[in-house]
Amino acid sequence: SRSNLMETLDRVRAFLRDAVGNIGGLSGASDPNSLTGGQESSYDQRGSAGAFYDCDAVNSYVLDEFLYPDEERSLLVPDLETMYCPACKLTTDRRKCKRCKQHTKMRSQISCSLSIATLTEMNTALGDLSEQTVVDVGSRLGNVLFYFSLMTWAKQLVGIEMDPFFSELAGRAINKFKYEWDIGTGEERVVVHTGDVRKHKEDLQAADVIILFNPFEHLFALKEAHELWHFIRSSSHKGQRIVTVPPLREILGTAGLLDESSADVPIVLDEWVSTVYSSEKHNFAVQLVL
Repeated sequence: SRSNLMETLDRVRAFLRDAVGNIGGLSGASDPNSLTGGQESSYDQRGSAGAFYDCDAVNSYVLDEFLYPDEERSLLVPDLETMYCPACKLTTDRRKCKRCKQHTKMRSQISCSLSIATLTEMNTALGDLSEQTVVDVGSRLGNVLFYFSLMTWAKQLVGIEMDPFFSELAGRAINKFKYEWDIGTGEERVVVHTGDVRKHKEDLQAADVIILFNPFEHLFALKEAHELWHFIRSSSHKGQRIVTVPPLREILGTAGLLDESSADVPIVLDEWVSTVYSSEKHNFAVQLVL
């Protein structure tokens, strides 16, 4: 039943919370520059104003939405300070700063994982995934893989993650719970590959569904992000569905890839994909490759 499947997902989340320790902004809230598992981030080297361009440890915090969902956050992270004072550069849990008495502002939350609510709507939008292969680019802790392995009959779920810290943790969870998502095919149903997505073109080409939670904006300088998106486009084929958070038009627009004045080779989106589903609530889109 669905309740039993959610209980299994809860056990996976608890295992990962225990496994991550206090590394990479995953256990409790931390600095936006700690989005990698101990590796250098390109946060200050992007060369363009994107989603993270003005984020710092005062006005923002990293908190994984898969490990720490809204309804459990106050219990799991009881000391989280969600407000800040722009004048004093201090974080707080108060609506007024104790030092200068000015009104505080809400800090921005950054998550490297999709929430269960987002994954649930995404699952509904995609429909029956029987006999289909789902590839998650930038799979991090594997939350997309674990959710879809439990909630769908997808034939195979493949993660591609460049940071070995995260792929190793996801691999440990895959091995621990492997019998939970076995559907009797005799093959490994859930796998994670460590490395640059450009070395895994065959996985992209074999996919029926490709999922991308804006994996390039934070970790790559703008020029390389352009190269990666051109690689994704050249690796896709007619009939594939590409699910992106946020929608492709927003991602590529932020990166300057839709504008001839800022991109050496702009991407003409309407010649590549057609949007077949758009979620205003969770800011994702399902796009069909033409």
